[in-house]
Amino acid sequence: MKLRAPAVPLISVDPYFNIWSMSNQLNAEVTRHWSDKPHRITGILDFDGSSYCFMGLSEFTSMKQEKLTIDSLTTQYVFSTDKVELKVQFMTPLLLEDPILCSRPITYVSVLVNAKDGKKHTYSLRFIADDEICLDHKGQWDTQFSYGETDCFTWGKVGSLPQQLLNKSGDDIRIDWGYLYLAAQKQDDINIETTVLPSQDETETKSGRLQISIDFPPSSSNEALFAFAYDDIKSIEYFGEPLDAYWKTDDTPNIMAALHKAFLDYPSIKQRCDKFSDEMYQNAK
Repeated sequence: MKLRAPAVPLISVDPYFNIWSMSNQLNAEVTRHWSDKPHRITGILDFDGSSYCFMGLSEFTSMKQEKLTIDSLTTQYVFSTDKVELKVQFMTPLLLEDPILCSRPITYVSVLVNAKDGKKHTYSLRFIADDEICLDHKGQWDTQFSYGETDCFTWGKVGSLPQQLLNKSGDDIRIDWGYLYLAAQKQDDINIETTVLPSQDETETKSGRLQISIDFPPSSSNEALFAFAYDDIKSIEYFGEPLDAYWKTDDTPNIMAALHKAFLDYPSIKQRCDKFSDEMYQNAK
């Protein structure tokens, strides 16, 4: 029996930082918050001078989605053209035995590009996130962007200008404080850039999109690791006192430290997530 998910989880950190694909193909429709409001992330692969869309909607040719696999902690897609194959995996490590890791507001996105002819080619890959991800709705407020790099990763961030922390509660609302981060792990011989693109929508506010791109060296195969993170600054109000998130510890007191640790620990975290998923599947048989 072939199963079809009514919606496919991409980022599933918490009810605010929560993005899904609500179509059969990842590149057939925009990505959305669980409340069905657009939270657009677009993915583009540039291969030998041609651009292909594998995530969201764009003006470029859509890659063919060959496969979709969903398990307890990961979602993996396989895309292809006549010249190249692309594997994209989303992983949110919600391992309940590790509350600090479970509460860390970071989703990994790993990509693997393979040329079908086995020869060297030039290619790059980019993700573009709309600023509506850090707003209740598009055009609600002006947004602000910044970017930089550490010895481990390159990053860009976007957030609303007012930053009214914990200003609302209820159902069918989106977070409009804090900052969305796009980051990519540094590697030898690759170039990473973060830029701000103009908005695709007409709004009365200062609006835009955050892009992070990786240029690979000419080769037949390449892989890269991205992270999508959200720093809500304060996570809950307890008897009138705004409190930090559980993941903020002496080891990771801020989002930059959390991203650094997330990249360094990725191999072991990936192994733990795979082990959990395999055991869960076997126990359910």
